[in-house]
Amino acid sequence: MRLTLLEVRRKRLLLFSVIMTALFLVLFYLLMHLIKGAYQSGPEAVRVVAELEGGVVGESLGLFFAYFLFAFFSIFSLIGAFSGEEETQLLAVLPRPLARAEWLFGKWLANALVQAIYVGLVILGIALIVRGLFPHFHISFLGIAKVWLLFSLESWVLSSFTILLSVLLPPIASGIIVSSLFFIAFLGGVVEQIYSLSSKLPVGLEYAGIITSLIMPSDGLYRRALFELNGQAQSVLQSSLGPFGTSIPPSNLFIAYAAFYGIVCLFLAIWRFHRKSF
Repeated sequence: MRLTLLEVRRKRLLLFSVIMTALFLVLFYLLMHLIKGAYQSGPEAVRVVAELEGGVVGESLGLFFAYFLFAFFSIFSLIGAFSGEEETQLLAVLPRPLARAEWLFGKWLANALVQAIYVGLVILGIALIVRGLFPHFHISFLGIAKVWLLFSLESWVLSSFTILLSVLLPPIASGIIVSSLFFIAFLGGVVEQIYSLSSKLPVGLEYAGIITSLIMPSDGLYRRALFELNGQAQSVLQSSLGPFGTSIPPSNLFIAYAAFYGIVCLFLAIWRFHRKSF
């Protein structure tokens, strides 16, 4: 695990992610500053209510963009990690089967630790920006902790699935499949949210988010994170949030399914990896 952490630190992807994240937080601050300007007119009582709405909208937008940041970081940091030149040079000298399993799990664990820290820093940055610009909007520490756990779980699930495909397929193919399923899950969640706001859509579309989340749980975890942070305030502002909100948050059973999904993918990757011939 220590060697993998050193490898993660040396990767240019980590440096690039830090730079892009810093740029994202700066642009997010500027966006929130513009949104705040729209709520500064009118009586004091009206401004307080408007700031509450602005805080919910701001946090929802911040988590929406962070959702993609976390996914891309999780996917692209592990694509090709178990195939190609690195695999043939390093794994040829590893004894099998236990050492291979330990190496793969150590690699996943090191990346999971980095992802958890990364998720926590980004979420904290978003919360501080929103709280600073909308002082009447209350953000609970418990809500932030729940969001951190849910987004960390999303990163771990994507990492496990990426590792599994990386063991089975070439890097380009695995990257295309993981990215495609991620976007399909997101689009399924968007369709479900739009259906909840309109009665003119065909019957059956309300199940789009459920089906796609079972295939790839990332969007369901994102929707639950939105609910945990905004709570009942989001329910009141659901129509204004649109696809950035969540009408019916995924249950605790779904969270357990997502965790089980990630564990199964990781163990399948380990099983297939130590049986692979080089």
